Parts: sequence; C-alpha cells; structure tokens
Amino acid sequence: ALETSRHIAEQCRLDLPEIMRGVFRVGDPHGDDDAPALSPAAKNVGQRLRRLCEQGACERFGTTSYQDVPAAARTRIAHELAMIEEKELASCFLVAQDVVRYAKEEGIPVGPGRGSMAGSLVAWVLEMTELDPLHSGLQVDGRLSKSRGDHPALEFEVGHRWRDQVMRKVQQLAGRRSAVRMSTLARMHGRSLLHNVGKTLGVGAATLGNVDRLSRAHPTQKVNESLDRSNQLRRLFQDDPQARRLLEVCSRLEGLPYHASLHAGGLLLLPGEAMQRVALEMSSQGPRAQANEEQAEQFGWARIVVHGSSHLSSQHSAEKWVQLRQSDFQLEEIPLDDEATWRRIAHGDGSCLPGLELPVARNVVRAVQPARLSDLVACLTLASPVAQTSGLTERFLATGRSGSIPEQLKDVLEETGGWILYEEQVVQIAQR
Repeated sequence: ALETSRHIAEQCRLDLPEIMRGVFRVGDPHGDDDAPALSPAAKNVGQRLRRLCEQGACERFGTTSYQDVPAAARTRIAHELAMIEEKELASCFLVAQDVVRYAKEEGIPVGPGRGSMAGSLVAWVLEMTELDPLHSGLQVDGRLSKSRGDHPALEFEVGHRWRDQVMRKVQQLAGRRSAVRMSTLARMHGRSLLHNVGKTLGVGAATLGNVDRLSRAHPTQKVNESLDRSNQLRRLFQDDPQARRLLEVCSRLEGLPYHASLHAGGLLLLPGEAMQRVALEMSSQGPRAQANEEQAEQFGWARIVVHGSSHLSSQHSAEKWVQLRQSDFQLEEIPLDDEATWRRIAHGDGSCLPGLELPVARNVVRAVQPARLSDLVACLTLASPVAQTSGLTERFLATGRSGSIPEQLKDVLEETGGWILYEEQVVQIAQR
C-alpha cells in the first residue's frame, strides 16, 4: 500500500503558483457584475491609460498638443508606460486614479505621494500625486523595472478619518468580488518577544530587567547584532546562564510569524472572483484574504494600499479653522520657501510634521538648520534607524560637507554636500 501511494504521488503534478497567478483587469467579464465599467474591454486598458497620460501631460505643462510637452517628459512617460505594461498594472493605475480623483472631489485630504507612485511621472500627470519627479529629481520605483520579478503596490495617503470610506470606494470601482482586504503577519521581535520568552522560561526579574535595559540601547537591531555591538550585553550573556538561555531562544524565534491580522489599508485586486484564487475568511471589516503582501507579490497580484495619515487630518482641520476667518485661504498657496516656517522648523518646532515626531529627528534638524525642502528631506534620511546604526548620521553631523565633489557628479551630490543619501542618487550615478 505504501509503495502504491508513493507511485501515485509521483505521478501527481500540481503547480499551485501557475493556478493562482492572474492579472486583474478593469471590466473583467468574469469579475463582479455590479462593478462599473471604468474602461473599455480589457484589451484597451493600456490604450486608455496612454490617452489619459497624454491629456494629463498637456494640462500639467500647459500645452495644447502632446508633441509640445518637453521631450524629457515624453521620454520618461513612454518609459514608465512600457514598465507598467510589462507588469500588467494598467488597470490598477486606472482604479487608483479614479479613487484619488473621487477623494479630492469629496474634499478628502490626499497626500502628495508615497511609495511606488511618489517618483512616477505617470502618476503626476494623472494627478495621483503632487510631486513633479522631474523637478524633484525622483526616480520611478525600481520594482517597476522589467528586470525585477515582484509587483509593487500602488500606495497613497488620505486623512485617517476617511480611510475606510476611500477603501470602500476602491472595492466599488474594482468590484467587490475582486477586491478584498489583505492580511498581515505579526512577527516576534523586540521587547514583547523578550518578555514573553522570559516569562515562559521563568527568568528572574533582575536578569530580565538587565537584558531589557541593555537591549533598548539598540532597539532597531536583532538579538545577535545587539550582542556584537554591546560589550555589557555580551558580558551578561557569558556570565549569566539565565540571560544566555533567554537570548539564545529569542534569537531563534526572532522574526517568526505568530499571528495573522487584517492589513490596515491593503487591498488585493484579483482576476475574476477572489474566492477562486485565495482562501477567504470573515473579519470585522468583511471578507479577508488569507494572504499577506509577500504572497501577493509571489503570485503577481495587484495591490492598492491606502495609508491613513493623522497629519493630513490635522492639516485639513487647521485649514478649515483658518478659513473661518479668511475664506479664500488655501494650504497649497503657502510657498515652500516661506522664511517664518523654516525658522520654526530649524528651531525644532516641527513635532506635528510627518517624520519629525521623534526627538532624534528634531535634534538632526536643529544641527543641520534646513532652509529648503531638499535640506529637510536630507534631515529625515539622516534621522532614519539605518543611518543612525551605520554611523552615517554621526559622520555627517561631525564633518558636514564631504570634501570636494567630482565635477561629473556635482549635479547629483551638490544638494547633499557630497554625501550619497538616497537611492535615486545611486541610480543616477550608475547611469553615468
């Protein structure tokens, strides 16, 4: 019987990824019958996106003909559209554009750009973002490149009070049978892992407290990395058997998933009916796919992520308060070079701004004294955990400019004082 079972098993060939793969298309005849027809038949989705880009480019650059749009912009748009077609994301872009337009028409605050869309000229001409990537020197997300196998999510921010409303609109436009909420995996790490393992092993309060105190000195690092960097923690590991056992178990468990929950803003856009592609379960917010972002990338599923920003909500409320006294006030009309604003930011009064909530970010701002947007972006990069743990922040603040800048790289590195701080700079240097 065992031999027969083995023989039958060897004859079975099931390629699950190929069965589950598929491309979401607006107007899919096998999808939601109630979904509105946002475009013609699926075969014309790419053509529709191209026409919208040409119309949007004319509006953004103030021309009547697409041929009058600057050549650099037309070349960039053609390049991005080719990558979008290669990734088969045209339908996803159309849905995202309609959702952003709906949010703006409803008076919902929308962020200037985030994630894959922030550096996209296609997203800018479609008015999905307000960041001109050509003017800002932004490069399109590397994951849109043909050489990359994964599929990026389209991300944008709205005021956190309106996120659920915007997500329902995504489901309405894409089809409720095709657009389902995504799952996310909570993983074991940090202090919660330390305390849970310590409680399970019966580690003494004094030992657990010492390990916790020393680990907090390197909160962004894994257990083994903390041991390498902290002499005190390493001595405790060598001298205290309980601490050694605690850290050994934590290092083995660190990063393992322990709980699946609802992704706060992620939606999967699946071809046809979602239940034919992925297992679903009911949650408090409706059906939820038993798949997280990594699995969605593996199967090439389109994703839209709606981030809820409390900062956008606060800015929206502040704008409304000002309009009670000055009815024609518009937040967008405040110039980016407003001196009074930059003085307050340089003084460290920016705790209500995204990225400047943490004291370390405000300390960097006080040291650098930013006077323009590019300076502030550099400060946020220097305040990131990666920059701090690598020592980049300390070196930058200690030395300022990085000596002389090679003439051929001056246009790339001038704004950051000769330092390579951004992925875009790496890409531009590699293209030289």
